[in-house]
Amino acid sequence: PVTVHTATQSRVNTAELARFERMLDAADAACEVAVKCRQGARSCELPTDDAEGKLRVVLATIHALCDGEDVYIAGIMEHIEEAGVHSGDSACVIPPVTLSAANRKEMIQTTTRVSKALGVVGLVNVQYAVQGGVVYVLEVNPRASRTVPYVAKATGLPIARFATRLMLGQKLSDLGDLTKRGAGMHFIKAPVFPWRRFTVRDVVLGPEMHSTGEVMGVGRSFGETH
Repeated sequence: PVTVHTATQSRVNTAELARFERMLDAADAACEVAVKCRQGARSCELPTDDAEGKLRVVLATIHALCDGEDVYIAGIMEHIEEAGVHSGDSACVIPPVTLSAANRKEMIQTTTRVSKALGVVGLVNVQYAVQGGVVYVLEVNPRASRTVPYVAKATGLPIARFATRLMLGQKLSDLGDLTKRGAGMHFIKAPVFPWRRFTVRDVVLGPEMHSTGEVMGVGRSFGETH
């Protein structure tokens, strides 16, 4: 059979192809960074702008425990994919590789203030966007998320168990030693996709989540882990 494409369909397909090509360019840049890191290069930071020369938007998510009064920051994940990709479909790295110390401090302070103001008891995750050094709050979720097991493995702490104890009335001070493990290591969460169920159009990542699972990589540097 012969497939006939309308002018509108052609414009849409062309736009999607251009977007996909920009994503490939960004992926190539990230791969070059990974290779440099593996080769021991001193400079192996992710690019600060996208394929069109626009200032790159960095996404990050903080997972925290709160007992209604005190807050414990369990982990800061930096998203590797571009802004606009669903957090469930984006690879993430712990610890962050491009966020400045000032950005991290502001995120931690904001997460602490918001969690206390909402009276969160248990887990909370806050998503941020950073552009040009300015930190923006995207959303606050007073609940657990699918990446809690990843954070738990990266830190060596039973985050979900701790959250349950808090919800049953205990305080952060009752949880014992909260020292994180894995110092000096990098941990990357990568999504798993059911490719056989996708059409060609679905393969392009966007705000709609497609992944059905996750895997984790561990290494001594961002490049090795990636």
